[in-house]
Amino acid sequence: MAILIPNKMLEDPDVTGKEIIVYCVLKKLFYSKDNDDILFNYGSIHYALTKEIEIRPCDRVNYIAILESLSDKGYIMATPLTKGRYILDIRYFDIQKDQHFTSVDFKNIIYLYKTHKTRASALCRQYLYILKVIGQRHYYDIKISDIAYYTGLSTATISSNNVLLNKLGLLHILFTTKPNYYNTYGKPEYRDEINALGEKRNITQSSNKRRSITAKYNVFKTTGHMDLAKAERLLADMKREEMLNSAMTSKRWDIKELEKYIAELKANNTNPTSNEDDDIERLFLD
Repeated sequence: MAILIPNKMLEDPDVTGKEIIVYCVLKKLFYSKDNDDILFNYGSIHYALTKEIEIRPCDRVNYIAILESLSDKGYIMATPLTKGRYILDIRYFDIQKDQHFTSVDFKNIIYLYKTHKTRASALCRQYLYILKVIGQRHYYDIKISDIAYYTGLSTATISSNNVLLNKLGLLHILFTTKPNYYNTYGKPEYRDEINALGEKRNITQSSNKRRSITAKYNVFKTTGHMDLAKAERLLADMKREEMLNSAMTSKRWDIKELEKYIAELKANNTNPTSNEDDDIERLFLD
């Protein structure tokens, strides 16, 4: 089922990913109803997301806070009653003149929530904003700093999410590492068209290999953390690529910085957990 999300909502930096997820559920549950007012319990939201009947106290508090926040921001009108029940005025969901919306398949939102619970909020926030920018086009070049500005996510989180959204097939992304860079984000059904664009821009497997390494290095630079084993593999890849083509890599990476970081990890006997996706290199080479 396609859900229509107001573009105003996706451009609002004060709206969180969790609020957008709950908004999608409310639309799925109530948009097709004939009544102007619907009585519901926040348990129905929880069940739609988890298929669980029992609600933990912390989840109950979160749903109440989200419904209050969405009401305060004017995206819904939910009037609280007793025992977790609300009256929802679904006229707020009607398509108004001069309003613009982004269509998303509801099952994609549920899929992200169920399979990536700890990251679902950021993933949905970023995924829907990118769909909003693409609009009716097949693909579009988007500056990563613009995504950060409108979603409130860090550039490191956006880079990591890009890899995952591409891997899951929800988007097809043509990566680049140029300064002040734009990636090309497209709808997955236009994969061949986007790949042809990559060939036209001379994005080859060898350049994608360097993009893979640069993406890992940029995440390390932003977060300051990387698993020791991954850092050592990254260092080996950097040295190999620099040996093959130093002109293409010398300005992108600081090998000495990574060597220093690895030495400090070994000396301090620490090994921080990394959020980097294990398949990032294979993904760039697909």
